[in-house]
Amino acid sequence: MTSKSQTGVVVLLNGIPVHWRSNKQPTTADSPACAEIYALKECVKDARLLLWVAEEMAVAVSWPFVVNCDSKQAISFKESTCPKSKIRGSFDMREDWVAELREQKIVQMAKIDGEKNLADIFTKCMPTWKFIRMFELISTFQSTYFG
Repeated sequence: MTSKSQTGVVVLLNGIPVHWRSNKQPTTADSPACAEIYALKECVKDARLLLWVAEEMAVAVSWPFVVNCDSKQAISFKESTCPKSKIRGSFDMREDWVAELREQKIVQMAKIDGEKNLADIFTKCMPTWKFIRMFELISTFQSTYFG
């Protein structure tokens, strides 16, 4: 057991999972909000790389791309809506990844219910019934959200 948080990422292309991963974060987070922001950064990095590869393959890509997130704190950090946040000092706001994360032309956020967060299958221990339900959500994502 460790106190490090787990990052889970699922990237969908036209509703189909094309990339997924689950990693321990390299350092112990100061708070759950910091862990969510770090996970958001990793998600944006992975999604941008996949979109750049798709562009090189002459696939039509629309920018900005949308990240579904169940964390109000991560969305607030991305949107810069809370200047007096308790996580001040946890991240250097001058770093390039912070500016890129906050750039509206690259990524936009969508708030989703925690029960529909597809990445949770990679980050949380869950009973069998919930794992099966999450797996079914991934396999029916296209018809649920695009149909």
